[in-house]
Amino acid sequence: MQVIGVDPGRFKTKIWYAGGHFEFYSSLGEYRESEFDDEKGDDDLIIEYNGMKFSGGTLAIRESEYGGPMMTDSKLHDDTLILILVALHKAFKSCEVGLVTGLPVADHKRDKILLSSMLTGYHEITVNGVTKWFRIYASVAPEGSCFFKYADKGTVRGLQVGSRTVNAITFKDGQKIGKESDTFDFGTESGKNRDSSAIARATIANTGSLKWKKDDLLFLCGGGSTKVYNHIKRYYRNANMVLNPVFSDSEAFYYIAREIYG
Repeated sequence: MQVIGVDPGRFKTKIWYAGGHFEFYSSLGEYRESEFDDEKGDDDLIIEYNGMKFSGGTLAIRESEYGGPMMTDSKLHDDTLILILVALHKAFKSCEVGLVTGLPVADHKRDKILLSSMLTGYHEITVNGVTKWFRIYASVAPEGSCFFKYADKGTVRGLQVGSRTVNAITFKDGQKIGKESDTFDFGTESGKNRDSSAIARATIANTGSLKWKKDDLLFLCGGGSTKVYNHIKRYYRNANMVLNPVFSDSEAFYYIAREIYG
């Protein structure tokens, strides 16, 4: 059995496994025959699944009239399944897979069983003319799982800054504290105004309502974290970036998958 961590972000899907790590755009759209017979790149994806045909990745961005990422408040939809299957197709030959993926903090307890059930089982997918099958065993962790390794002593705060949401997580002596954690309904790619200083200000304001203090030890991760870090650090003076912030959650999911599936 192979094991893998997949973070299907609304902007990009990030993957971590024994063979390395990579990402691709999380855009899907209708498939149509192109007027040009250009050579396809690695992220130009023609996807066939369950009788449906899609464009994906850079091909959807470039050629689909109705393509793009699914910027919904929930990840319980077909796009999440298809993006994860594309990730497996890119990483492996046909095989059994132990998979860990993530949900926002506010949705995790409510939706983790539904998402796991949606992913678990036998699937076939064709990408760029190559068909593969996967028998998936799926578990779902909270987004921001990368913060656990920084949170063994005292109070530690974590901000996982994504394209659609921001997860704020509090740990005390390695334990998650729900009353001082939440998911904020904005991200670096989800609003009409994408000014990083405004997003940082909103994040600081919302964490203040969770009783975070400006001298708290804070770590940031996520694809949007580099955009807001300097603004966040002006208020949270003890803010730090985790190593490899874009892939930090997919890496954490991979190591959780190793613990679960061996």
